[in-house]
Formats: sequence, structure tokens, C-alpha cells
Amino acid sequence: MQSQWPPLVRLHAALLLAFSSTVLSCATPEPPVGVGTPLVATATPKASTITVDHVAVVRFQSDWNEVVVTGPVYAGGKLRLQFDAARLPSCRGTKYGLPAWSILAYVKFDGGATTSRPMTAQGAFLEAIVDVPETAGDVEVWFYANDYYGCKEWDTNLGQNYDFTVAAPAVAVPVRFTTDWLETSDEPLTQGGLLEIDYSPSRLSTCRMTKNGARAWNLYASWRFMPGGETGTVALYSGDPWAASGEAGYDTPTVNIPDDATSVSFWFSNSDEGGCVAWDSDFGVNYEFPVVPAGANGLTVGWIGDLDFVLIGAGSDQHRGAVDPVYHFDSWQGQGVAGIVEVQAWIAGLTDQSYASPAAAATAASAIDAEVVTTAVVQPLPLHFQRQQGNNFVYAFRLNDLRNSLSGVMASYGNYRYSFRFSVDGGSTWKPAFDQDGGRRLVLAATLDCTLFPAGGPPECPKSAPVGWVGGWGGRFNHACQLVAGIPDPVLFTKSSLGHDCMVLTAEVYVPGITDAGGASSAIRAEVETDLGFGGGPLATPVFYPLSFDGQAGNNFRYAWSPAQNVGMSNTGDYQFRFRFSADGGTSWTVLGKDGTSFRNLRIANDSLDIVPEQTCDGVQSWDSATNSAPSCVPWAKDADYDALYCEHWLNGLGRGQWSHNGTTLTWLEAYVRIGAPLGSVLGAGLWVSYLDGSGGPAKEAWSYGNAIEPGYYRTGFTTSRSGPGGGSFTFTIEAFATFIDVQRPSGVVDRLWQSAGGQNYTVSAAWPSAGYVLGIGSGSVEYVPDDSPTLGAKWACQP
Repeated sequence: MQSQWPPLVRLHAALLLAFSSTVLSCATPEPPVGVGTPLVATATPKASTITVDHVAVVRFQSDWNEVVVTGPVYAGGKLRLQFDAARLPSCRGTKYGLPAWSILAYVKFDGGATTSRPMTAQGAFLEAIVDVPETAGDVEVWFYANDYYGCKEWDTNLGQNYDFTVAAPAVAVPVRFTTDWLETSDEPLTQGGLLEIDYSPSRLSTCRMTKNGARAWNLYASWRFMPGGETGTVALYSGDPWAASGEAGYDTPTVNIPDDATSVSFWFSNSDEGGCVAWDSDFGVNYEFPVVPAGANGLTVGWIGDLDFVLIGAGSDQHRGAVDPVYHFDSWQGQGVAGIVEVQAWIAGLTDQSYASPAAAATAASAIDAEVVTTAVVQPLPLHFQRQQGNNFVYAFRLNDLRNSLSGVMASYGNYRYSFRFSVDGGSTWKPAFDQDGGRRLVLAATLDCTLFPAGGPPECPKSAPVGWVGGWGGRFNHACQLVAGIPDPVLFTKSSLGHDCMVLTAEVYVPGITDAGGASSAIRAEVETDLGFGGGPLATPVFYPLSFDGQAGNNFRYAWSPAQNVGMSNTGDYQFRFRFSADGGTSWTVLGKDGTSFRNLRIANDSLDIVPEQTCDGVQSWDSATNSAPSCVPWAKDADYDALYCEHWLNGLGRGQWSHNGTTLTWLEAYVRIGAPLGSVLGAGLWVSYLDGSGGPAKEAWSYGNAIEPGYYRTGFTTSRSGPGGGSFTFTIEAFATFIDVQRPSGVVDRLWQSAGGQNYTVSAAWPSAGYVLGIGSGSVEYVPDDSPTLGAKWACQP
């Protein structure tokens, strides 16, 4: 861009503007009345002790637009003001042949004291850099020009000043690239936040040229945010190249994360003045980190589940699964045994990150509040972080916390209820889990007492009952997680639905004396047998996973399988599953599958566009001409019907034809369909007819698909009669007709869009209110509808 400054200003502006008040006696007046009054109330100052290594840039352009080039303005950071001098053009006095004028920037934070900054030439703009106080919440800016001869001019946004919000200083999240080739972040990266690049120089040590004893090489960090494509590169060494080891002044740069970013990738290079170049880019694919939305720390509790009652000690830990009730006996304390209930939580962007060590994972877990709510005590108790397992964090409810006199918590013996809850916003909101029917059961006792367990309970307590009935397939599949009866075969789960829609399959079991008599759900063992694992394709040998209790359903118990984690980690493809139930501790099993005990099918796809389409054949025909039509199928299934209210297509022409030659006669209806601009891809266009075939039976339907005769233009039709040699004679009487197009939306669903007189459809007699144009075609003719035909209403409304 060519500078808008005169030559002398470009040469001398920095000197003259710095000393104009002294040498040329240009006064620095107070702002006029009202200029310092903000348009709106300023924000409450935000306390902080953090200094942000971030420079916000606000540009005041000659077209009177104020553009935040780099934002936001952070408290504790810096603010660079870029001002186009053409906004204040009047004061341009000279003295001794040199510019004798200046422009000042006035700044006020939170309605406080006003300060001014001289603006110096930097390329096409004047610039001033302002330190933003660490407690600032708002900043006002305005500008003043004067010259040696008393000229004065203001740019004050019509006396209101230019007001900008100052964001609370953010703590930069370190993104570490360690010597042992690990790439980690302590916390999720959030939109609008900051990240700090902490790169170990030993990862790139190839290029180390020195020159005259000084470092003649550097390391460079580069990044790119998506979807915006914001890219940057910064040198990691900025210190004295002659310092010891030549590596003084090593930087860990801070980078502003765009508000709309969803991911960021990094790569690094090492080069020297001798031409050596080396790269660290994960073999060319770069190191990618997710960026999560801001608000509530950018986190949402996505899923809580996978209960496991664990007895610790006594030789080895015993994992007893999701038993109900769980129990604690004081007699265990003398045996070195303790009981805990493990529960897992998945929080996208936090629990599914890669951490350098268990300690780093524990640090990340500090962003989560996890508690157990129980009727045994008044106040919720904190859960204890255990470990990261897969994409989840595992927490423990230590049952002896309820019987710990040292902590001041001493619950009485008895039967209680408990549930869990998790929060990622400091406890402002909670996501509860296992709180149905007041929560799951908990027994506190001095020692083992089987009378406390009507059914189920510890393995030492006897139990045996026959399974009376299994069935009632159902599930929760949408965002609202509403239970629906029945499941398709195959069940379809898409990876694009993870974290948004529920993926739960349920079934019911009836055990007399347990499910209909208030028995414990743990008295029944419920499992899924499946070849769906936690990675790769179908397992060679099916495995069993415990089902979770999903509540009472009349006289039945309902159990659920939530395979979301399996779906997320496994390959797309087809899998199998079936449920089984036992009420005698696993001695005998009752299997529930498809049509009895056979496996049901489960399909994993990436998204709805990845689904193998169904075929539709009933009533479908292809139509190329009156002599060339045949039954057919289309490789998709319609999901919904809608009127084409937005000119997605219209009937451009309609004709009725007749032809006779060598004793063969034909009649037909032909339609020409023009495609507009539907949202999605057009799969086909056709003519729907309701017709009588002369048999005396009810009307039949046909969906007659045509062919594209040019881009966005289809010809279709329906043959109404044929007679003559060769057999195959017929006569059909059309009762109603309409045109349609099938459109696959970006979501993958297929909608059928109609031109059908608002669902009333058309009749042949009404389509020709008067005679139309007749086109001769050798041994026959086609009569086209006149312009006043009701079938052409959409054409006159839609065509350009």
C-alpha cells in the first residue's frame, strides 16, 4: 500500500511529533466538554495480577470504519492504536519548510483520568501503544490534531468517544512439546482464550551454525487455526546471539485463539544462515489440538456412567460391576478391605485429551467438581479422582468416608440411597446421574447380614430365581434421550452424533419375586454379548459387557447398554449383539436377540451421508418415452414430504400425446420439470399419477421418474394406453397427477418436494381450460397446456 503521508512527514514525523510541543510550541489542550463522557456505563473493573503478553490492534480507517484488527483488548496487555491521518486533514501547518503539526490519541480507562499519547508514523498509519491496566474493564479513545498556527480538529465519534470493552485477562494454556516427544496441553484450549507454546529445543538440533562466535540459527513455531485459517510464525530465540551457549532469550510465545476456532495445528522448523533446514511436523501432518467453545470453561459434562463396585484389598481387587445395593461393613476395617464405587465421566475437550503423566491428568481434573449425594449424610461428599481411562476420568466414592470419625462424618447403620453429580462451572450447574427413584441403594452395617438384602447383595448371600420373561426392546436415540419402544434391525449409530444424541439400547426382564416385589436390581445379572470392541473392526470372539439398571417398568426391570464409547473408538461397519439375563448368579442364562436368541445387527457409520441407502421399488417406474417405460427402483428412501414453496422446482410444460402407426396406438402424458435452487442434491424428478386400470379395483399410484435432458431440466411422463399387435394392451384413466423432485439434504435425509396445488393435485380436464398448442410428431401429435393452465402457476411465479 502506498503511504498517504507527504514525503516530509514520512521522513521527519517521528522526530517532529515527539518534540512538537517543545520546539514548535503546539499546545496540548484539554478535550472539549462532553468528549470524555462514555456512551454507556463502563464495566466493573476485574481484579487480576496477570500481565498478558498480547497486543490488541484497533485501526481507525479513512473510510470512518473502526476495525479491531487483533482482539480482544486484554486487561494487563497492550493496545496499539492505528490512525489514518486523512480522518483529521485540516491542520497541516509547516514552519521552516518542515511539518509543524501533530495528532494525539486520548485514552481513558473505566471513566478515570485522561492521558494522551503522541502518534508516530508507522507506514500508512500513525500509531501509539498504550499499556492496559490489569483492572481495566473499558477503554475510551478519541483523537486531536493541531498545528503551530492554532488550528485544532477533533475525532470524537460525535462527542461520544470510541468505546471498547476490555476483556478479563486470560491465563494462557501451555501447549507443551517435550524432549521425550510428547505433545500435551494441561487444559482444553478455548475459543477467545490464549495458548502458550512451550517447545523443547532439543527436538530440533540439526541446524546449529555459528558466525563470528554468535548464534546464526533459530527455531520457528508456526500455527494455523481452523476453520478460519489464521496462520502465524514466530522465532523462539530473540536474545543476545553472543550469550553463553548462544541460546539466551528463549521465548514461549503467547497466541490469541480466534473466537470461532475449532482446532489448531502446530509445526516447527530449525534453520541457519548456511541454508540448513529441519522440520518437526509430525511427519508432515502437523500436531493438531481441539479448541472448545468458551463459556463454562468451554466444557460440558457429556456422559456419566459405567459404575463398578470394587472391593480393595484382601489379596487383589474384586470388581463386582454395577451391583445395587453396594455395601460397607465396619468389620472390613480389621481385614484390610474397603469398598468403593467407581464412576466414569466423559467431558469433551478435557477427559479425552492426552496428558503427559497421571499427575497432569489429576491437574486437569481440578476443573471438575464431582460429588456423591446420599441420604446417609446431610451434605454432599466429594468424589476422589482415580485416573484417566480411555476418554473418561474415573472417580471413586469411598464408602468408608461415611464411617470416618476422624473426618467428622459418621452415618448410622441402615439402608440409604445415593447418586452422583458433576459440574464444570464451579458448581453453578450440575449434571446428575443415577438419581432415578431417589438413587441407587447403599447398606451400612457392622458386619455381613444377608437379611438386609431381600434379593441380590453380597455373593455370600444365597439367591436363585428363574427368569420368567425377556423382551421389550427399546432405546434412547435422539438429543432429548426419550425412551422409545422397538428398535430397527440393523440399529444405526453415527459417529457424527457422538456427544449430541443418546446411544442407548434397552430391554426388559421379569423375574417373579424380584422385579415385581421390590427386589434389588443387582439380584439379576444382565449382559450384552457383542463383537463390538473399543477399536478396530468386529472382534473374532464376542465379549460380554454388563448392562446398567435403567429403572422399573411395571413388573419388569429395564436394563440398558450405552455403546457410545465403543462407537467412537471402533471402525465403521456392521456388528452384532444380543442381551442375556440370569437370576441365579450366572448358572443359567435367558438370551434375548432377534426372533429369539439369534444376534441382532448394529451398524456404525461416520454420518448420515455414509449410510448405505435403501431401495424404493413399490410403484416406481422409469419413463423415457411412451414406448420406453418399465418398473424400476430408486436407491434411496424418502424421509418426508413438503410442498415446493420456495421455487425448488416448477412445471415448465405439460403435454398429452397420441400416436398411431401400423395398427399400434399410444397415448400418454408428458411433463417438463425445471429445477430451481433446492437446498441439497437433486436425486430425481418425476410425475406422480393416481389412475384406474379398468379392473374395477381401487385407484393405483405410480411414481414415474424421468431423465435430465439438460442440466436442471427433466422430461418425465406416464403412458396411459397402448393397443395393437404384440400384446400388452392396456388403458389407464388418470384421476390425479402432480410433479415432484427428491432432494438429499446436507444432513443426509431425503425430502420429496411437490408441485401439487397445495396437496389438492391436478386433473387432466382442469389442466386444459382451453385448447393448447398442438405439435405434430409424424404419426401423432402432442397438445401442450395453454398459458392459463393452473399447472403453470408456479412457472410464472418462479422463472427468472
